[in-house]
Amino acid sequence: MGRQTQADLAEYDRVNHLGTKAVAKAALRAGVKRVIFVSSIKVNGEQTVDVPFTPFDTCKPIDEYGCSKLDGETALKTVLQHSKTEWVIVRPPLIYGPGAKGNLELLRKAINLGVPLPLSRIQNSRSILGVQNLSDFLICCVIHPDAVGQVFLVADSNKGISTPALIREIGAAMERVPRLWPLPVTFLHGICKFTGRSTLFDRLCGNLELDISHAMSRLGWQPPYSSGTQMKAAFSRATELL
Repeated sequence: MGRQTQADLAEYDRVNHLGTKAVAKAALRAGVKRVIFVSSIKVNGEQTVDVPFTPFDTCKPIDEYGCSKLDGETALKTVLQHSKTEWVIVRPPLIYGPGAKGNLELLRKAINLGVPLPLSRIQNSRSILGVQNLSDFLICCVIHPDAVGQVFLVADSNKGISTPALIREIGAAMERVPRLWPLPVTFLHGICKFTGRSTLFDRLCGNLELDISHAMSRLGWQPPYSSGTQMKAAFSRATELL
């Protein structure tokens, strides 16, 4: 994510906070039975250190986007408290699927063009979520009685994936062999810091793991699709032609 303007910050608040509040009020007036709010793991924070995030952790959003999502969660619960309209909050990590943008699109283009990627020495772990697993989980939240009033973290697995492994999976889906090469991580950090891209380094090299045990135990949910299957749907050559 690039440098944020005041217009960007205002838009975050308008959509994620005030927009969610407006939807909650409209749902209440219409007598909607249950509202599912897709928030963001950024409500928990940007990185994990020793243990994965859980839905019971103290919220520590770092940037304005995460703060606006937390404000949206608070608004939802405040509007719907003591009413017959139920709420469920879902905090996903990085979501991928056909037409994925941002850093995933940059990686796809780099792999497709054969651009050398100096990332093979990175040993991190990040949770990801394919749109197929996300859709399945949201349906579960709609119909399961024990989802009411809960905050859930959801991902493809309780085990994260490293950046090099993610690049290889995208490459396999594209039928390409990524050109990964070993650059010392400290040197990569120095380059990113010098060029003002420390945030990019954190996302490429840092850990962001989610513990999805609460979703699995309370709802009896298991991710039905592997990351490999979803990667093929998202990044295969056939998908690019759609």
